[in-house]
Amino acid sequence: MYFISIILFAITILYILLQFVYLIYWNKIKKFEKPAHVIPRTTVSIIIPARNEEENIVSCVQSALDQNYPHHLLEVIVVDDQSEDQTPELLEDIKDSRFKLMRLGVIGKTTIQGSKKKAISYGVAHAHGTLIIATDADCVLPKNWVETIVSYYELNAPKFIIGPVQIKNGKGFLGIFQMLDFMNSFLINASGIKSGLHYLCSAANIAYDKNTFIQINAYDTNHHISSGDDIFLIHKMKSLFPHDIHVLKSVETIVETKAEIDLKHFISQRLRWANKMKFNKDWKVMFIASLVWFQRIFTIISIIIGFIYQNPLALYIGWISLCTQLVLDFIILYQATTFFSKKHLLWWFIPMQFFYTLYFILLGLFSWFNLPLYWKDRKI
Repeated sequence: MYFISIILFAITILYILLQFVYLIYWNKIKKFEKPAHVIPRTTVSIIIPARNEEENIVSCVQSALDQNYPHHLLEVIVVDDQSEDQTPELLEDIKDSRFKLMRLGVIGKTTIQGSKKKAISYGVAHAHGTLIIATDADCVLPKNWVETIVSYYELNAPKFIIGPVQIKNGKGFLGIFQMLDFMNSFLINASGIKSGLHYLCSAANIAYDKNTFIQINAYDTNHHISSGDDIFLIHKMKSLFPHDIHVLKSVETIVETKAEIDLKHFISQRLRWANKMKFNKDWKVMFIASLVWFQRIFTIISIIIGFIYQNPLALYIGWISLCTQLVLDFIILYQATTFFSKKHLLWWFIPMQFFYTLYFILLGLFSWFNLPLYWKDRKI
């Protein structure tokens, strides 16, 4: 019993230090405001890989074409990844000289390994833009998205830019949980990059120099792995250009995506995300994930032991750990919701915390089992 208390005490100290690192470096990232009266010069290609996105693809492409950006400097490329629904037909109806539809492989076949990576690479190879801005086919883009990213790019000349992503109008408990989780994840990922602690991002909102992408050939050794296009890309960038990866902290660049519709789809999504982390070779990411996992499970164990065996030390340290976790997590979430202008969702903090703890513990366990996972009707 004393061993558990000592371990939990040490883990809690590390957890406190970790959260303070996130808070300090989040506040070191300055909000970016695009300069007024600047005439953009950069040609841009928006790359959207798509598979079975008939419900979302038209609104996504339309939001890309509706950007407040000079028409002659912008093109939108959708690479259809062998869709088996009406996605290609819907795209063929879009009549705009800036729009290009490309097809990956044989229509209706699903035998291409790592096809999303190949779709991205194919789109970039045929792009005319100097700057590639990539998003997912289920996203909607704000009107000043491209203009703001380009302003930052022209002022700072980074190799890789990470932007914010949020859930649009999440409904019900699960939808609101996803909204809060996405906002929290952006703060954590941004702080991790700023501090150099870890490098993670969402493929739904990234930008990079076309020639750099071709030069690093990020997917040359991992096409056989179905997922992880964002992880492999940012880690290849980090290995070659560690000081040229920037976080764009701007409300003008918040990309919106849809929440998973039910618990089954949500768990499947998160298991896919957890599964791709196995290919992350950065020990710090695995250490931090393990630290958070053990902090939660040891807190629960300590409190239970304290009650059952009437052990005041275990009970005391368990409650101290829980309260410390709740306070720090609230501060982190407060900072995140402030940036996204969603502070009204903080009323959900306590029930969300209990759900998050249960979900995170179970996810950590199940992610190491060889469970059958699917994405867009493909086994991965």
